[in-house]
Amino acid sequence: MPGIATIFYPANARFNLDHYINKHMPMVLKKWSSVGLSRYIITEMDPAGGYSIQAILFWDDIESFRKALKTVSAEELMADVPNFSSEGPVIMFGTQVGSS
Repeated sequence: MPGIATIFYPANARFNLDHYINKHMPMVLKKWSSVGLSRYIITEMDPAGGYSIQAILFWDDIESFRKALKTVSAEELMADVPNFSSEGPVIMFGTQVGSS
């Protein structure tokens, strides 16, 4: 079953959306496509819900995501977070069980 990782950035964070869209996420795809990341979607959220940005990452399976988090690439990607956000992300993940 496909794995889904959802990453949220708090609404109170300073956030550079240009860097995130044009530099960070392409770097994520480049580094992790070989370990099962197929695509992503970025959503600008209504900050009234507590979060300003959401990224949904689509994986071959959830185990691929777990493995990716343990790589050197994960450390490199997390090191880039201060370049676009003053707050760290909230990360949730699971396995797709339905769709339309």
